[in-house]
Amino acid sequence: MTVLLALIAALSFALGCPEPAHAPDTPAGEQLEWFLAALAGEDPGDIEARFHSSFNEQVPPAQLKATLTRIGAMGPFTLVAIESRDDPMSLRAILYAENADANFRVLINIDEPTGRVTGLLIQPAPDFGAQPITTWEEFDELLAELPGRVSFGVYELIDGRPDAVHEYNADVALPIGSTFKLWILGALGELVLEGQASWDEPLAIDDSLKSLPSGEMQVYDAGTEFPISEFADKMISISDNTATDHLLARIGRERVEGYMSRFVADPAPNKPLIGTYEMFALKLGGNGELLLRYAGADEAERRELLDGPVAKTTPIQVLILAWKRPIEIERVEWFAGARDLAATMADLRRLEQIDGLGPLGRALRINAGIAFDREVWTGIAFKGGSEPGVINMTWMVERDDGRWFVLSLGWADTESAVALEQAVRLATRGFGLTADQRR
Repeated sequence: MTVLLALIAALSFALGCPEPAHAPDTPAGEQLEWFLAALAGEDPGDIEARFHSSFNEQVPPAQLKATLTRIGAMGPFTLVAIESRDDPMSLRAILYAENADANFRVLINIDEPTGRVTGLLIQPAPDFGAQPITTWEEFDELLAELPGRVSFGVYELIDGRPDAVHEYNADVALPIGSTFKLWILGALGELVLEGQASWDEPLAIDDSLKSLPSGEMQVYDAGTEFPISEFADKMISISDNTATDHLLARIGRERVEGYMSRFVADPAPNKPLIGTYEMFALKLGGNGELLLRYAGADEAERRELLDGPVAKTTPIQVLILAWKRPIEIERVEWFAGARDLAATMADLRRLEQIDGLGPLGRALRINAGIAFDREVWTGIAFKGGSEPGVINMTWMVERDDGRWFVLSLGWADTESAVALEQAVRLATRGFGLTADQRR
């Protein structure tokens, strides 16, 4: 089973302290009690022995211990509900975090032969206790209430093509943040297919290609080598910006632009396709004149600026820390609508089925983005992106009847940061409607 450990923080919606529930007397319930105790600050003990080797490979014990401490700071946590307990080797539960004033969903899976944890996922649960909706019309009313602009679509993949199930402004191109990394992954897959790259090809860390977090590859010394597949895994699963810029350089900017242009109705705003560090330099480099010049320039001038003044600009730490409001998100970003991203995911589905391109599909499935009912959604690929004023979440999923779907939700507001918990709630409800509507 895919190992997942994810946390989306900074949630704030009033819930009130709920009544506690009790963990079931099962192997999964025992691990839930351990998890709650660890969040409360108790010694987690021998983490490596508790978790399956497949989990420890992706989340080393030291990293997990540090993550438990960070999550625990949002507590104290109260177990408020057990949503699924039929299988003694798995469960889905709701926790209330007092300091965050938010509900979280935790999923735990146990390997029956060894009794060790193979899956641990904790994510916001803004849908818990929400009034259900039963029609797309009700769903659209919720989208219409959001400030700013929204692009949404659900598509079934039929003969490799996305067929619209429901759309709302799906042709409206919005800033998508790190979701643009799907285009880099697709271009990389085609490069491997052509024999011009390989998944096990060593790629060295280059100081000139280090970016700002998210991610972790920026901490490695120059010259440290990893296989290209690891750069791809980290680019998608933890949105590693340094991994992204290394792959963009390895593939070539124009090649990624060519891949993107096949799926985006209006590719011009994405040319040149800027790297993550270039984006930070433009928005957080303290040179407002350069930012405005770039925003208003044509493609040729933008390319000259990237090679010249942008390359010489360094993000300023105080501006990074103070970045809370949207900055030129309508002109300096990466842009796509729900329909464009559905076409992109459909092509990634094509690629992942080709012999030798399995690592592409693996990268897409390390992080599911939100909690899912795995009995309904048996396969989940995901990439999301955000910055102040921007959020995008795009999935490709397999339903329990073997049918494949893409769901994409984009939301942008030039006036203020968008509310992550609302976006998660809407995506969850969109999946609920998609699960219920069967031919």
